[in-house]
Amino acid sequence: MQIHWLGNAYIKITSEDKVVALYPSKQGLDKVPKFDSDLVLSDEHSDLGVLRGDSFVIESPGEYEIKDVFVYGVSDNEPDQKSQLVYRLELEGISLVHLGYASRDLGKKALGNLEGVDILILPVGGGPVLAPKTASKLVSYLEPRVVIPVFYQFQEKQKGLESVDVFIKETGIAKFRKEEKLKIFKKDLPQEETDLVLLEPLLS
Repeated sequence: MQIHWLGNAYIKITSEDKVVALYPSKQGLDKVPKFDSDLVLSDEHSDLGVLRGDSFVIESPGEYEIKDVFVYGVSDNEPDQKSQLVYRLELEGISLVHLGYASRDLGKKALGNLEGVDILILPVGGGPVLAPKTASKLVSYLEPRVVIPVFYQFQEKQKGLESVDVFIKETGIAKFRKEEKLKIFKKDLPQEETDLVLLEPLLS
């Protein structure tokens, strides 16, 4: 499995002969690369126009199986709160959760559907998405083996977002590594400490 970050919450996953796009968008970015995908996971913030070709699109809660990829769309419907749609994927024996555009803590029911995650991708920049402290609490609760923070300030023009350093400080994770992409298999998953990976945004 290979994971690329394309800015904001936008993630591209390549698994064997399949390509999955999660939360595609170019809002606030000069440009993002276009590619063909077999499966798109989206919500109200997504822009399907940044994709190329025809894809199977999921944009609502439920359970799905597309080309041996199992998808669970989890809606966090808390009283007096705007609903948040997050996704859990099972592929190559790995459980991956992406919290998309989550802007607040998740309720107990939603969290219960996300337990046992191997790879957690979550927004950490504050403003319209999770505050660094809230994002850190979710990492502590879910205890993933790999954490990939997204949706933070990596360009000066991205106003209203914190840098990823604030999130890293909140987590207390001393060691992290930077990668252009994360290439990982089930056998590579860390067994004890949490692996924090900062991906370079793929913008062209």
